[in-house]
Amino acid sequence: MHITAKVLMTTIGLTGADFALATDDEKGFLQGSHANLLARSLYFNQDPHNAAAPHSDTEDASQGFIFKYRSGFTEGPIGAGLDAYGLLGLKLDNGGGRDRWPTIPADEQSTSEAGAAIKLRAGQTTLKYGDQFVSIPVLATMMGRLLPETAQGTLIHSDDIPGLSLDVGRFTAMGSQFNARHDGKDLTRANVVGGRYSFNENLNAGLYYSNVADNFEKRYADLSWKAPLGSADTLKTDFNLYRTTGLGAQLSGQVDNVIWSLSSAWKHGPHTLMAAFQKSSGETGYAYGVDGGSAVWLANSVQYSDFMEKDEASWQARYDFDFAGLGLPGLNAMVLYIRGQHIDNGTVDDGKEWERNINLRYVVQSGSAKDLGFQLRHASHRSSALGNSLDELRLIMDYPLDLF
Repeated sequence: MHITAKVLMTTIGLTGADFALATDDEKGFLQGSHANLLARSLYFNQDPHNAAAPHSDTEDASQGFIFKYRSGFTEGPIGAGLDAYGLLGLKLDNGGGRDRWPTIPADEQSTSEAGAAIKLRAGQTTLKYGDQFVSIPVLATMMGRLLPETAQGTLIHSDDIPGLSLDVGRFTAMGSQFNARHDGKDLTRANVVGGRYSFNENLNAGLYYSNVADNFEKRYADLSWKAPLGSADTLKTDFNLYRTTGLGAQLSGQVDNVIWSLSSAWKHGPHTLMAAFQKSSGETGYAYGVDGGSAVWLANSVQYSDFMEKDEASWQARYDFDFAGLGLPGLNAMVLYIRGQHIDNGTVDDGKEWERNINLRYVVQSGSAKDLGFQLRHASHRSSALGNSLDELRLIMDYPLDLF
């Protein structure tokens, strides 16, 4: 097992709110300690419908383990703590050699990483340094497959001002989700700064900026508003905007893009209906990846496509149902359809694409298997401009265990 001799912040899918969980930490270094293990089983199948290469589909089955330990903070004006983590991925089946887009490197049977972290806190401000799992709009690691991406660097988060959360960070490497041991994103330096302000419990806004050396710089803004509509209904509206321009050697290619999305979701009892519109403009499409596989906080970024090509306009219709309303708590279903048009790829100037996603998820609510989760995710994507025509299936089983 490869040991990463860097400090680590170890919360999967980390958000600013995770920094503020100080209640247990106030108990002290040992008394505030927590450890948990997530066992994830993943089956992945992607069929590109390639008539010229009928056996070009991808198939992969793997087992992952994500261990997290988080201590509390020592007493005093500046508290110190220690985090530790371990990632292990095991290949179960490579589909008879069809793991062309593998969860684990094609020439290996396993991938692993472990590390430890130090952290400092003064008041409601926390500093952490190392291989982190980060979730902010301009730098966000992905947990969409077996193991998470990691971002190596420093992140300071502050909640000292009521209603305002601030983030300042500098990162020097990004690890790929396809190999826990290697830096697969070619990131050399990314500086990020931004924050979010809550005007009240129903209205908040965010502003962020990033400078990714020799790739691009990004400016991001969002606004989220939730309006109660009586005792059983709510209407939630979200606006997201990125402005991205190339920088230095432009290793991500030429980038000059503005992209925004507007979505509105009406929730009535177990039903949720959402509609969204997204528009890309500028000399190129939107670019991300070197700054994390989830650095695309847009309404029409879904299982396969992000609908972010040059000049593309896309709309979405989505329906969610919570079966708790029928006496089946823990069971949820979702279906969505997105259609994009006006894609300019240099060959055609009115290309089109569409995607349909179906998601079914169940989490055991009680008993010895409590919190065991099963998820089926299916995507169908077709495009007349991008040359993509595929169906993708992911079967995921998650079993989280609280160790102490």
